[in-house]
Amino acid sequence: MLWLSGALLLMVPASAQAANKITIAGLTPAYSSKQSDFTVNCSQPVKVLITAARSTPLSLDGKKFRSGSIKNTIALKEGQRFTMVTKQGRRKTSQSVRCLPNDFPLWTTAGKASSQLGWMILAPNLFLDLSPSVMRPVETSRYVTVVNSAGVPVWWQKDAVAAPWDATLLPSGKLAWSRYNYDRTTGPLGSYRIYGWNGKQQGIITSPAQRPDSHEILATKDGGYLTLSSEPRNCPEQPDQCADLSPWGGPASATIMDSVIEKVDAKGKLLWSWSTKDHFSVADGARWIKLPSVQDKLADGRTGWDIFHINSLQEDSTGIVFTARQADAVYRIDKTSGEIIWKIGGTQHDYSLTVTGSTAAGIPLAGPHDAQLLADGTISAYDNGTAVRAPRVVRFRVTGNNAEMIEQITDPNVTFSACCGSARRLAGGDWLVANGGSSTIKELTAAGKVLLTLTIPGRSFSYRAKAVDLSKIKASALRSGMDAQHPRP
Repeated sequence: MLWLSGALLLMVPASAQAANKITIAGLTPAYSSKQSDFTVNCSQPVKVLITAARSTPLSLDGKKFRSGSIKNTIALKEGQRFTMVTKQGRRKTSQSVRCLPNDFPLWTTAGKASSQLGWMILAPNLFLDLSPSVMRPVETSRYVTVVNSAGVPVWWQKDAVAAPWDATLLPSGKLAWSRYNYDRTTGPLGSYRIYGWNGKQQGIITSPAQRPDSHEILATKDGGYLTLSSEPRNCPEQPDQCADLSPWGGPASATIMDSVIEKVDAKGKLLWSWSTKDHFSVADGARWIKLPSVQDKLADGRTGWDIFHINSLQEDSTGIVFTARQADAVYRIDKTSGEIIWKIGGTQHDYSLTVTGSTAAGIPLAGPHDAQLLADGTISAYDNGTAVRAPRVVRFRVTGNNAEMIEQITDPNVTFSACCGSARRLAGGDWLVANGGSSTIKELTAAGKVLLTLTIPGRSFSYRAKAVDLSKIKASALRSGMDAQHPRP
């Protein structure tokens, strides 16, 4: 499927509608009787020409059902849609054609609609600038979108302030997302704002410390949330809080940015917190100290050294599992005591697990993201392989003091990942993978076969791609929400 503008695509429906012929300017994807949602470029009024068979009359744009020639030119604005409803006996089949915004990031799609994917939540808004003076993502667009299994955007919203970063579906059925802000000088951008499908903001979740981190939020079973914040140590005012990074090529007196996990209730009240300051050694982030990407400009002019960088959270009844990118590891902590129970990868400690299975160059994880606790008790992560190897999906089985790598999946077309990314295992064993910092989102089999590829233009990327079961979001709610945001007179 290629997003096009201005082309004429002939659509010949399947056997039930074999006599119907439909021509629409700029329609994407190519017509299929199994496809219920399409998009169209509407910089000009959309020309529609239909020849409907007597056995399958058609209603165009809410008009009465007709057979024979149906011709219309429909003026749409961004976000608006028209429908085509075909009737065969008592059965009606409705299809929606919606106008994409002119600045929407128009990805291409290759492969067939997935049988394992339901919905995907994407935020395709960033470009990874690897020039020496930047070495960070920069904003390219400001959209959050819900995409179906064929790669078609069914719902979207543009943020008025900054690029959405991490977008997630809450148990309430509402969508929440953070905004990208790499230098932490305007902390509230990292807060998660809650939206209904009608596009109206319905709440905000933020760190009580008012320095929220945009990488993750996790709704807990008691109605609260686990959130992240990033807190600078009080250096140089308190010399004992300064860190000597000179053994690894950094300054002798540095301000460390500690990652803080916070538990808040439904109203945002802080219940407890856990900080890397109390549990991590500076040496845990040693491999990253020489990289400019770990240096953050703070509002007071100091340079903060983000050498731990927690970027994902998962919870079960007794513990929290997280990835610490700059510590090259996945950790598990006890929720009651706060003690580290184990870690996979990174520097060696007495709680480090012995990793067996393929470790590719002897380093189990390098700059990992998106650790997930899976239903079978195993743990997966997107292993970026930063400065070590090509990225991969990994899955571990933890038993006692051992972590056995039981699955690893690589994509030969993706050879480098400096940041970001996600890997979500689908019910049938496939994986939805957002290749960190690159423009592709793919569905891969356990054997690494590519089934579906979304390629975002201009080398932009989505921080994560989240798979959501069909039962969790109703297509009718997405369409109604878009109609509420973009009503037609």
